Amino acid sequence: MIPPRKKLSPRTAKVTDPSSDSPNHLRSGRPQRRRPPLQFGLRSLLGIAVAVSLLFGTLRWLEVSPLASALVLMILVVSVAAALGLVTAIAGAIDDDT
Repeated sequence: MIPPRKKLSPRTAKVTDPSSDSPNHLRSGRPQRRRPPLQFGLRSLLGIAVAVSLLFGTLRWLEVSPLASALVLMILVVSVAAALGLVTAIAGAIDDDT
């Protein structure tokens, strides 16, 4: 009879990194967890698309000039890029060794 496979507990499933310079990692001997990558789900992308379409639909309904719509688009693109950069910087600064 073949014995059943052992399930990995959360402690044994963690990835160790021997090249880590973290003093907490070296002192405690605990394995270091791998951080999941930043992702946008399909739900988030759909919500963003709906919000942008509502914004530009409202601008068209109010009969705003194309130049003003282009200005709104540029401001929107710059602010989203800045927000993504900020979120990425904050996520990279979080230390998981606590």
